[in-house]
Amino acid sequence: MNMTGRIIVAHPKLTSTFFQRSVIYIYEDTPTGSQGFMLNKPSSFPVNNIFRAKGFESNVMQNIYKGGPVHERAVSLLHTSEWYSSNTTPAGNYNVTSDDLMIEKMSMGNMPAMWRMVSGICGWAPGQLHAEINGHQPFKSDKSWLTLQPTDSIMFEYDGEEQWQRAIEMSSKQMINHFFN
Repeated sequence: MNMTGRIIVAHPKLTSTFFQRSVIYIYEDTPTGSQGFMLNKPSSFPVNNIFRAKGFESNVMQNIYKGGPVHERAVSLLHTSEWYSSNTTPAGNYNVTSDDLMIEKMSMGNMPAMWRMVSGICGWAPGQLHAEINGHQPFKSDKSWLTLQPTDSIMFEYDGEEQWQRAIEMSSKQMINHFFN
């Protein structure tokens, strides 16, 4: 199953310190590998600092999220699909944008309905993500990730522990509905 546009949620038994209790949106799943953004780990770095560094002012009152351990200085915007900039790519039901024009547009109040700015990405080698989801990893038979279909609410309205808890609940409900409907 292609995971583009789906959420993976760290299994409660996952003990990796970096990914423990994480919620990740998979924006690309191809034969060459998979990439996603962690959604529920806010940093202490204000989004306004990005605007100021580019010469713009903004009253945005949120912090950048830790998108993942790869390319940690790369800033991207995960957002609802009604909004575009010069480097916007569809990723399931949402879009990913990463360009200077997005900063300019947002500083003028032209923003997506819902969004999360992240720095860094999560990446998996070919087949690695699917092995972790299905529990087919060397020396490990447990699944690392639960999966779910995203909603605007789970994507953008929560963060931290609460987002992880709600994602676990949603994953369970979606799995039960799949088998009994």
